Amino acid sequence: MLKHLIEFFGLLGRDERIKLFQIQFMIIFSSLLETLSVLSIGPFMTIVSSPEMVFSNRFFLEVSTFLNIQEPNNFLIMFGGAILILMVLSAFFSMITIWRLSILGGKIGANLSSRMFKHYITLPFSFHLKTNSSELASKLIVESNRMTHSVVLQLLYLNSKIVLILLMILTILITVPIIAIVSTILFFGCYVALYGFASNRLNRNGEVISLESRSRMQTINEGFGGIKDVLIYGLQKNFINKYTQSTENYYASWSSNQVLSLLPRYAIEFAAYATMISAVIFLLFSFDNNISKLLPVIAVFGLASMKLLPAFQQCYFSVSTMRANINAFFVVRDELVDIHNQENIVKKNNVSDNDITFLKSVTLNNVSFYYDKKQNYILKDISIEFKANQTTGIVGASGSGKSTIINILTGLLPPSSGLVEVDGHELTESNLRSWQKKIGFVSQNIFLLDASIRENIAFGNRAKDIDPKRMDQVIEMSQLDDFISTLPKGLETGVGERGVQLSGGQLQRVGIARALYCNPEIIVFDEATSNLDRISEKLIMETIASLRNSTTIIMIAHRLSTVKECDNIFLLNDGQVENSGNYEYLINNSSQFFNLT
Repeated sequence: MLKHLIEFFGLLGRDERIKLFQIQFMIIFSSLLETLSVLSIGPFMTIVSSPEMVFSNRFFLEVSTFLNIQEPNNFLIMFGGAILILMVLSAFFSMITIWRLSILGGKIGANLSSRMFKHYITLPFSFHLKTNSSELASKLIVESNRMTHSVVLQLLYLNSKIVLILLMILTILITVPIIAIVSTILFFGCYVALYGFASNRLNRNGEVISLESRSRMQTINEGFGGIKDVLIYGLQKNFINKYTQSTENYYASWSSNQVLSLLPRYAIEFAAYATMISAVIFLLFSFDNNISKLLPVIAVFGLASMKLLPAFQQCYFSVSTMRANINAFFVVRDELVDIHNQENIVKKNNVSDNDITFLKSVTLNNVSFYYDKKQNYILKDISIEFKANQTTGIVGASGSGKSTIINILTGLLPPSSGLVEVDGHELTESNLRSWQKKIGFVSQNIFLLDASIRENIAFGNRAKDIDPKRMDQVIEMSQLDDFISTLPKGLETGVGERGVQLSGGQLQRVGIARALYCNPEIIVFDEATSNLDRISEKLIMETIASLRNSTTIIMIAHRLSTVKECDNIFLLNDGQVENSGNYEYLINNSSQFFNLT
């Protein structure tokens, strides 16, 4: 486990590591104050039992002379007050240390989760095609939270208590060596026995907690994400049963771990009381019932034991909690290792955002694509030219490769072979972002935020950065003005989660307005009218028609009516270009095109 923790420490940022070292010094200082307060009880109780020691002990005599104290009782009051101040300072610094530990642990967890989110959301589109979003959400929220609270924080608490335990054992060792040795062996023996008993169970429960956490997250996302289908097909019970079972398994393992974490309390308390009683009996015989000599030793031993007992309990709780949640630690650690390696690759390659111009055409030259070498090609040796300020249609049956062409054209997927060229320049990582800034995209299923219409059109722009003049222009161009004028809050009207409060036609027009807002040079319509009625489709097509000859338009479609006015149309079949030409040519010369609906 130590090996993994060292590896994890190396993945932290420089500032985080510095703060950890700073807190380590605070831990040592606070523990030293606690130790000093415990040690001071010995001489205090010596004076209580033998007041004459004030003037017979050289150290006490020098202090009393310096402070001009004539009476032993006055010295005792002063000494007691000093001890109380020391204890207050010790408690204050202990609280400050715990507070700093908690804040730092929370910041580390937040930073790690943010790094993971940044990594996931910047990964290529191909990654997201193969990855379950519920799994990512579970790692970001559930696993990172478990790691923060149940591993990182517990590690910091463990560290602070270990320092205190070592100093307290040293204190008892100075006072009564034999008792220190025996009690240490007894305490550690109890700890090892209990940990050995619980460790395997903690590991198994931790694995169940991770598994069921992901299952719960997936069930929630699928159930609410597909609520319409769930209600229509009456699948509520299926989702309820699945969620209930996962939740029961989760909390059964969680409860078991809580019990196992608290198990040592009674055993350690028994060991502590047994040690204390045995120590008192031993000291009585050792000091021949001399209370004046016995009292300081018992006082120091008793106070040190009071500090040791909760410290041992915290140590066991921290270690058992870490063991129970170590699976979450491994999950996050592995992700962070990948992120760290990826960040180093990016730094090494120093990928820049080079500008790319689009004046003539963008071309797919002998492009082929497959998701896996073992699978068949999705696209096979495709060559297509999209000319600037022209409207190009791509049609074909489902599975013919239309959407894959768009994903490659927009830079979401790299071609397995062949090139994408813009005005004769190859599209690469260095100029990809520049190219994507020129593209507006309208999909079949418009993604909307649970926000206002204005925020959804200006997608990603801060409220203060939204251009009202441009907003009015795109609303008019997308034929949203009449609809918005009927709304009580106008542009500030909320659309609901996933735009549930808008019709299909309204959704598409908001999507078009969003695509137009950034004044793109190319607009891609990916089957944008396939789910619309004829009236809504007519309105959308009017909007598209108004953009012709001033904007490069690429249209993916099933319906022939959608591509009727295109300057050029490419007919796809089984990942290849079957035919191409304008609408009149294809309708008269291609039976496959004619039969498309």
